[in-house]
Amino acid sequence: MQGRQSTAQGNSLSFFTEEADGLKLSPYTVMVLCLMYIGAVVILHIMSKVKANAASKVDINMDIPDAGDL
Repeated sequence: MQGRQSTAQGNSLSFFTEEADGLKLSPYTVMVLCLMYIGAVVILHIMSKVKANAASKVDINMDIPDAGDL
């Protein structure tokens, strides 16, 4: 029974050992990638707000009639 428990633990912990297949990243690398992703999303949100404000200002100025039209 002890042998069976050790294989069960070996199977469940094999994801966290050097023997696991797949991409191996350090926690620091994962943190940097996550912060870069968050930064890119924030920058894109800011750019969309600035672009929307610039487009709305152009539309507002075009709708104002001139003094000669009155």
